[in-house]
Amino acid sequence: MGRQRSPAKRERDNRAWAYRRNGLSYDQIARAMSYAGASGAYQAVQRAIADNAVENGDESRQIDAARLDDLTRALWR
Repeated sequence: MGRQRSPAKRERDNRAWAYRRNGLSYDQIARAMSYAGASGAYQAVQRAIADNAVENGDESRQIDAARLDDLTRALWR
C-alpha cells in the first residue's frame, strides 16, 4: 500500500485536476501551480483521479465527450 498524502497535498492534486477539467494543458497547470514541469502537473492530476476513481472517471469521460462534440461541430461548419 502507498504512503498517505496529507490533506493539503490531496487538495493541491484536486486543484490541478480541476484546472485540467477546465481545459488547461499540463504546461499551463505547471506554471499556474509552480510545478517544475508538465510531468509534475500530470502526476498530480493522475493522483487526484486515482483518489476518486469512480466519480472522476465518469466526469472525465463526460468532459472528453463534450470536447469531442465541440470539435466535431467546429469541423462540420
